[in-house]
Amino acid sequence: MILDELYLQNFCLYQGLHKFSLAPQKEKGLVKPITLFGGMNGAGKTTVLDAIQLALYGSRAKSASRLGKPYEEYLKECIHRGANSGEGASVSVKFHFHSEGQQHVYEVWRGWSLRDKSVRERVRVTKDDAPDDFLSEHWNDVVEDLVPLGISQLFFFDAEKIRFLADDETDTEALGTAIKSLLGLDLAERLISDAVIVERRLTDAALDHGDDERISQLQQALESKSTELTDAKGKRASLENPLLRSRNAMEEAKKAFQSAGGEHWTRRAELQVEIQDLERRIAETQSSLREAACGDMPLLLVRELIAAAMQRDDDERRAKTDAALSKVLTDRDKKLLRDAKKEKVSEKAVAVIRRLLEADRSGRKSDADTKLILNLSGQTTTTLTRLLQKDLGNLESVAQKGVRKLNSLEADRERLLRLINAVPDDDMIAIHVDNVKAAAEALGTLEGEAARLDERIEQLRRERDELDRKHVDLRQTAVKQATERNDNLRMASLAHRTQTTMKEFLRRSTAQKIERLSVLVTESFAFLIRKHSLVDRVQIHPETFGIELYDDRGNVVPKGRLSEGEKQIFAIALLWGLAKASPRQLPAIIDTPMARLDSEHRGFLVDRYFPNASHQVVILSTDTEIERGYFESLRPRLARSYHLRYDEDERATSVEDGYFWAGLKGASE
Repeated sequence: MILDELYLQNFCLYQGLHKFSLAPQKEKGLVKPITLFGGMNGAGKTTVLDAIQLALYGSRAKSASRLGKPYEEYLKECIHRGANSGEGASVSVKFHFHSEGQQHVYEVWRGWSLRDKSVRERVRVTKDDAPDDFLSEHWNDVVEDLVPLGISQLFFFDAEKIRFLADDETDTEALGTAIKSLLGLDLAERLISDAVIVERRLTDAALDHGDDERISQLQQALESKSTELTDAKGKRASLENPLLRSRNAMEEAKKAFQSAGGEHWTRRAELQVEIQDLERRIAETQSSLREAACGDMPLLLVRELIAAAMQRDDDERRAKTDAALSKVLTDRDKKLLRDAKKEKVSEKAVAVIRRLLEADRSGRKSDADTKLILNLSGQTTTTLTRLLQKDLGNLESVAQKGVRKLNSLEADRERLLRLINAVPDDDMIAIHVDNVKAAAEALGTLEGEAARLDERIEQLRRERDELDRKHVDLRQTAVKQATERNDNLRMASLAHRTQTTMKEFLRRSTAQKIERLSVLVTESFAFLIRKHSLVDRVQIHPETFGIELYDDRGNVVPKGRLSEGEKQIFAIALLWGLAKASPRQLPAIIDTPMARLDSEHRGFLVDRYFPNASHQVVILSTDTEIERGYFESLRPRLARSYHLRYDEDERATSVEDGYFWAGLKGASE
């Protein structure tokens, strides 16, 4: 399938008639599959996606702007404010489709207008440029053969809203339905269902009606249980949008709470406890320092004076020694001179001896004249020596460690006080706390209701399956007990065998196709992801269609470990793998492709995904997603680009050729 043209007439933001060419182009042997729409938020990019889906599926279209509104109300809101309500609005899609070796061109026009406050909708379909009344009247059935609604969401998607595929709580039943339809497995299921109906009809015609009452009771019970199950599934499905909105509201409330200083506010009590502990440790450190200061520590302030006193004491001790020696020598010299005279030594010799002795004594008087000021005792000298050589050094080390510890503790206290001062007042944060609490309560209520319905659905499914088993067993028993009364019984038996055979075929075919699909999704994810060591293998369960990720050691990787960007990349890889596995060649329409991605993941999408996503790719982007560098990377594969510009004064979107800053062939009004 290739989308050729899209027409919008007074649709939503688009006043008047707008035509968009979407078909890929080929230039010098190079296929250019990409059509790029650029516009700021609110300029009408998603409207393009909604228009295509509305044209194809009408009231069944899953439009982003509908949000559960009644179809008529939605159509009313889609008429541009500046348009005549009687003229109304319309959307039209022209595409060509290959089937069984033939190509046909279809154009689906869907228009509506107001008549007496009610909406009148019309659908016209042409095939190969010829109006076709049958297609126009039965288009809802025809489009399911061309582009089934169940699989269209895998090709026409808002990249912001497909992240749920990477969540552990993803509804695997809806995903499984889409996968089975995409891979053609739903045909086998329909054949099995048809065989069941044939068997029951043939059995009804052939049975001896003795068991009719019991079979009828079981049939009624089975139908009743099936109805309960359908109702429960409907209620559960209706919770998906409220759940999504509630989760988004919860995230927004949390972000607002954090922006207002919620993290500091939450830790306020903890910070106060930490400050009290620091105050206690500061007091203990100060007390230890004061206690040390009560001893010899103050002497550190006069260490030099103590050293000077020790030096003085040493000088005084030498002076005492010299004075005593001088007295001994004087007494000795006097006696020596007397003895010399007695020996009648000449006066001249005695004079020489006296001069020599006086000179000797004079040379020894250097310290003897020092005054005795301190005159310290030996015990005092020993105490001062110990202080200088040991005690004061130890006390200095204790003091330095204590002061460093005290400074560090006081710095920590100052840091915590700044954090506490940054904590918003209770009045400022109260509204955010209340918002988070209200959002959590609302989300909890919805999740509780969803869990209750999930449990109820599972219980009803078991009860229905048990009733179905009893019903089948009773009918088969009745068939076996009856002899081959007529051809109906034989055909009923064949129909039952057909069911058994087709179930086995479906099981094997599903396992084979799902295994190939798992490989394709793994390859796609590995091709797009930055962390190649994060996930080694993606496995899709062939019965439940649950998705599990495994690392290179065979361990399950919880999807919660993926970042927001990685979840989006995984969801895109899953859709890409499905597209590769599909026998249907459908275009890829991607809205808001890279809002949650970092620059490296964006580069992977631009270089690896967009040019290869499909034979036809339509991208709806803002200037911050496909910016200048990415645009240049895509340019060789671009068929055309459009710039959507919203005019506040006109309250309408205008369409220009080219992208935000680059001209390529584009739309015409």
